[in-house]
Amino acid sequence: MFVTERTKKAMQDFGLTDYETRIYLTLLQYEEMAASEISKTANVPFSRVYEILSDLEKKGWIESNDSRPKNYRARPPLIALENTKSSIERVQKMNENQILGELQPLFENKESFERPEIWIVRGENNIIERAKDTISQSRKEVLLALPFVTKNISENVSPLLIYLKSRGIKVTILASDASLKILKKFNQIAEIRVRDKMFGGGIISDSKEVFLLLGGDSGSSEPIAICSSHVSLAKFAKEYFEWLFNTSKRI
Repeated sequence: MFVTERTKKAMQDFGLTDYETRIYLTLLQYEEMAASEISKTANVPFSRVYEILSDLEKKGWIESNDSRPKNYRARPPLIALENTKSSIERVQKMNENQILGELQPLFENKESFERPEIWIVRGENNIIERAKDTISQSRKEVLLALPFVTKNISENVSPLLIYLKSRGIKVTILASDASLKILKKFNQIAEIRVRDKMFGGGIISDSKEVFLLLGGDSGSSEPIAICSSHVSLAKFAKEYFEWLFNTSKRI
């Protein structure tokens, strides 16, 4: 059987070792084989073949019967990939819970130094990452004022908003009419209103932190944003947002 190196590399990127890849490709050619036959055909040391077969079976790529000697056969690639994806997602979720459960409280409770009240962020990529950080730290409510919504912004923000919604955090979006088509995908996760025109945009998190998007420096097209945890500024920004929101159109 001829299989390209690109496909073999893709299998290994999915977590299969070189020996596991060889064995699976060998079993694809035959209905079923015993371990000794697999060892010879796939050029895998017999001293290791049972260990590798066991690992492949746990990963869901092959299956065995109860005959003597035991025979093995390949599972369909579609099923094998789904098994691997499900396993990866379970491990990622466990790791995510472990990391967030232990490290997020440390981040939120750090009080060993005095934090500045205002940050300046420059550059589109830095602004997007800082905006995502502001949104992800919301615990009760997040308000978003979006003068425009591009595909890039939508792809970066929507997973975070879905995550917040799943945790019962209120999401409110105010945007311009020009973004109406893209905004419709957020209907199930946020309360949305639109205006004919908007001047500037930003994020308000839990009435405690505000993120304001500005234009570039004089003579520069590089975007600039201001982040602040100043309570008075966040309160003022929220009041202004609510006034705009209450006077805007529902979608």
